[in-house]
Amino acid sequence: MRSSVPKELADEVANAQVKLLYRNALIGALVTALTATLLVWLQAQGPLSSAVLPWLIIVLVICALRLALAMAYVRMAKPAQTAWWRNAFMVGVGLAGACWAATVFIFMPEGDLVRETATALVLAGMAAGAEIGRAHV
Repeated sequence: MRSSVPKELADEVANAQVKLLYRNALIGALVTALTATLLVWLQAQGPLSSAVLPWLIIVLVICALRLALAMAYVRMAKPAQTAWWRNAFMVGVGLAGACWAATVFIFMPEGDLVRETATALVLAGMAAGAEIGRAHV
């Protein structure tokens, strides 16, 4: 079944959608880096897992890579490459999401209700912020 939307219009819409993805890349990277650092600081008030520092480093590296990707997009993006830039953005989102999912195993020591609650609130805030950001795109 063929789409009733002309290919040129569909390509223009896809290009505009990808531009919207990259529009807030700087603020997203900054918020992610600050939130990750805040979570580590909150958790440092008690016993830390040996995975905390590697987790923070990985999150900050992913933030830096996503920021570099956004800067490259601004400099080099061409409408014919829309699918590549969209897929690259999604890979970055997937990697960041995997790091945040790992917080459940790294930052939620069994039986420590205060740290579990703090981690849950940070995760809820990140999820809410991502949803708000998605709704404004």
